[in-house]
Amino acid sequence: PEINRNGWFSYKAARNYIIAYDTVGVKPIVKPPVVLETGEEVKIFSSSLFRAFDTALKVFGDDASITVDSAFIEFQREITPLPLILPIKGWTGISRFFWMIGLHSSDIPSLRSEKSRAVVDSELLENAAIDNTRVVLVAHGFLNKYIIRNLKKNGWDHSYNGGNDYLAVQVLTKIE
Repeated sequence: PEINRNGWFSYKAARNYIIAYDTVGVKPIVKPPVVLETGEEVKIFSSSLFRAFDTALKVFGDDASITVDSAFIEFQREITPLPLILPIKGWTGISRFFWMIGLHSSDIPSLRSEKSRAVVDSELLENAAIDNTRVVLVAHGFLNKYIIRNLKKNGWDHSYNGGNDYLAVQVLTKIE
């Protein structure tokens, strides 16, 4: 993402950072992590958060047919109000921990409901794979983790695991 993560943040600054993070584009991509063959059948999905859609455009090109779907946005998060000054990774780590154990506002979905959404998302991808040679999802780490778990429960297996960093590629294949 095209945003500065360096420095120390108060609660308010961290909250504003998360809002900005969800609206920024991404830095130029020198070497795309995925290259499609000319004429290859592929269904590309993207989260509706701009940084994911911008990534999809930079990887697959402006002419690519990309289905943008809010079903693929990152698991909800909020910054836990604490009287601290922390790096942004500290804020997101602590806040995600509180969210996972159920200490969050009622305004955002719980971990349980987000896991249920990941089940629906994995079904959507599986259904798309019935009609398409390849299905690509450009989304977000935490959501992807649970989609992969669900796909594996349904008979998919990793044929390539490229890690979890920005632009990481995970390839799953249906085991027949």
